[in-house]
Amino acid sequence: MIQTHDGANLDPENVDVAILCGGLGTRLNLGEDAPPKPMAELNDRPFLDLLIDYISGFGFRRFILCSGFKSRAIESYYKKKGGGRVYLVSHEPKPLGTGGALKNAETLISSGRVLVCNGDSICQVDLLDFLNYHAKNNADITVALTAMPDPGDYGVTRLDADGRVINFLEKGQAQGPALVNAGVYVMDRSALAQIPGDAKISLEYEVFPRFVKRRFFGYVTDAPLIDIGTPERLESARKFFSKSNEL
Repeated sequence: MIQTHDGANLDPENVDVAILCGGLGTRLNLGEDAPPKPMAELNDRPFLDLLIDYISGFGFRRFILCSGFKSRAIESYYKKKGGGRVYLVSHEPKPLGTGGALKNAETLISSGRVLVCNGDSICQVDLLDFLNYHAKNNADITVALTAMPDPGDYGVTRLDADGRVINFLEKGQAQGPALVNAGVYVMDRSALAQIPGDAKISLEYEVFPRFVKRRFFGYVTDAPLIDIGTPERLESARKFFSKSNEL
């Protein structure tokens, strides 16, 4: 069990997980009748299932699915699921961006901290160590970062010697090896409270920059980032999970 600076215990069973599932998936282009992007099939299972199974392996049990586009497909699938897990669906009444979607789910979040994950990517971070790092630094927000030899169309995050986030570089601004956002965060309720309500806002481009040089830390992992944002990446993910026998 992980002790935080305010005396709270970060037992994974008592930390909610918010998964951002509301993207339109325009680059993936699965067609009008296809499921939403997180439900894309990998080895006869939705990608979102594989992601949730991985997270559950660390003891997390309560999942809030922040859905928007084709929300009913996600809701109808997970209302039938059990396995000792709780699934809640937070539906966006309109496109709200990653920050707005998380804020829209705020009333469903019962824990003092929330683990936030993108629903279209996975980075196999040691989530218990990640929580411990967040608590040790008394952080408001902690973001998982992984090194890429060529960041390409990913944004880049820069840290100081103490692991604090000091700035961000937009896509295409960095050359050579760099740390990219792995789409996994821990956020305290005090930070979540600072996101404006009922507004379209991005975590990555609008919320996070407000916390630069505050108690905003980066957790560096060597785990690869796997996303399904394009047809090519989806096919690569299928091959990866096939070879690794899922997770």
